[in-house]
This record gives sequence, structure tokens and C-alpha cells, in this order.
Amino acid sequence: MKTVQTNMNKLAAFIALAILVTMVTPAIARTKDKKETPIEVKYIGKINEQPVFQIQFDNETAGEILVTLRDEDGTVLYSESFSGKRFSKKFQFEKADISDIHIQVDLASKKKNESQVFRVNQSTRLVDEVVVSKLK
Repeated sequence: MKTVQTNMNKLAAFIALAILVTMVTPAIARTKDKKETPIEVKYIGKINEQPVFQIQFDNETAGEILVTLRDEDGTVLYSESFSGKRFSKKFQFEKADISDIHIQVDLASKKKNESQVFRVNQSTRLVDEVVVSKLK
């Protein structure tokens, strides 16, 4: 009887450990995801038929960061050392067709190196809007 009770205790401990592992693993994964610097890439418009994008992010530590932009071939388009609380710059790309632009943003500091890739997709749609207004 004592052996059965010991085996039941071991089984209960194993089940409790399995439940704990399944609860902790997603929390660890979410913590790792939060460490990535949120970089915002916005399409501003076109100047002389060339697309213009604004790239910005917050530098929480205000330490020195090397910002590098690369195209899909890995060619360096821009590189600058930056230290401040907020990075915000506008970039004009020499492409008329913006549907095939890939932008890789690399951030390198003493504490971490990270890379984020952005893809630009262009879609065209026709909107036919009819407005009826009461005059009197």
C-alpha cells in the first residue's frame, strides 16, 4: 500500500511539474519578443516619382546605436551612429515601383544587435463614393 501511495505522489508531482512548464514556456517566449525594439516604417508619399519612407524608433537607453539600412541584396543604403531618445528620418528610394522593396533595418549597440526586415507591398483600388446632402 505504501508503494502505491509513493507512486501516486510521484505521479502528482510529475503532473504538477508538467503544468508548470506549460504555463512558464509561453511567458518566457513573450518576454523574448518584448526585447525587440519596435521600429516603425511609414510610407510618406512620392517626391519626383520616387517613394519616401519614414523610419523611427525609440532608444530607451539613449546610448549609442549604429543604424544601418540594407536592401534585399545586402547592399548598405545608409549607416549612421546615433545617440538620443528618438530616431526619426525620412528616406527616398530610387525605385518607381514600390511593390518590390525590401528594407532591412539593423540596430547595433554595446548591449545587443538586432535586425528587422520590412516588405513594402503596393495595392491599387478604385473607390467610387457618392454623397447625398440635404440643401434645405
